[in-house]
Amino acid sequence: MRNYILRGKDIALKHINVFSEYLRNNSLPIPMSFDYEVTTSMESPLSDKLVDQVKMDI
Repeated sequence: MRNYILRGKDIALKHINVFSEYLRNNSLPIPMSFDYEVTTSMESPLSDKLVDQVKMDI
């Protein structure tokens, strides 16, 4: 399973590079990635109460 996930990650990165290069070659803006929003923190940025409330609303 791990290899499957890692292969998917590699494919996704390849697609990002291909599409970014295409946009760059055609003088089009390249969208920002959301890598800066991912952290290695083990603490939830949301309170347990908020998470429970969102679960109840769904």
